[in-house]
Amino acid sequence: MNRTANYDKIDSQLLEKAIEHFHYFRNKEQKRGPVPTQIVGKEIQLFYRSIYRHFRPPTIRRNWKRLSKEAKIFINIQLKIVFNKPIVFDNLNLRCIEDRGKLLVAAQKAKQWLEEKRGFHHDFATYELVRSLALIYSLSTGKKAGISSSQTTLGPSYKTPFEKILLANLAEAGIHLSIEGARALYRSAVRSKPKK
Repeated sequence: MNRTANYDKIDSQLLEKAIEHFHYFRNKEQKRGPVPTQIVGKEIQLFYRSIYRHFRPPTIRRNWKRLSKEAKIFINIQLKIVFNKPIVFDNLNLRCIEDRGKLLVAAQKAKQWLEEKRGFHHDFATYELVRSLALIYSLSTGKKAGISSSQTTLGPSYKTPFEKILLANLAEAGIHLSIEGARALYRSAVRSKPKK
């Protein structure tokens, strides 16, 4: 796939350097292991699934005891929000279907909150690659890197020039995404940009 997406103003050497840096940082991150939010998020996801499948109080209590302290904190925070009063897991009446339902909602909200945090779905190296590609595009063309909406009048398969470059270079780096996946990744990378 053509890395510059037939856009003559883009310097292919800069794109190659961005991909080299991506692989360097990706290898470094893989040696370090998973991000803590990923570990806690996975725990909460498993707890949520267990409640969803087995709504019985003894099973819920047993699975709660297995959670890490951090996972319990995130769920307890969401319980306070769902109940709109200072309630934690220990205050729940698990025989009451309403309390079990609210626990399910709280676990789901805790999971969603963690999923929105940087590094949950994609690693730092991937976000940096996307931001580098956007910067290279902007500096080379003088135009802001932009993505199209799936609601565009040009059809859902329409890709902006930047999206073509983004998809081509992500594929070159070994990250194969659909156009919607690439758009979501770009939005997430821009939203999670580190503060200066």
